[in-house]
Amino acid sequence: RETLKLLRLICPGNMAVVGPHKLSDDEVRGAVFDVDGTLLDTMPLFYPSWPQTGSQAEFGLHITEDDFYRLAGQPLKDMVQHFHRAQKACDASEEFVERFLEEKIRLHKEMEASHGH
Repeated sequence: RETLKLLRLICPGNMAVVGPHKLSDDEVRGAVFDVDGTLLDTMPLFYPSWPQTGSQAEFGLHITEDDFYRLAGQPLKDMVQHFHRAQKACDASEEFVERFLEEKIRLHKEMEASHGH
């Protein structure tokens, strides 16, 4: 019953939209909301690219698994700033953050391709 109320709030007019189809309240049998960590924990897939990126001479950051998980859910830019402040006692430049994230994403994609994720 609570799910139906939520769907009604999202889709006014007593209709729930499912792709190109519309369902009346009577036809809705359930709903699944996937928030990462609820049905699938992808954090272990994202961690390896962080220390690998940080350890590059250009960045010089040491990122442990505990550090990574402690900041779970934070925006990526905020995570980079946190590591930089904690280890270098100053804010990272916007350019540093952007370059770090570009490299982290590149490495992550490379790992995904090699592991088939």
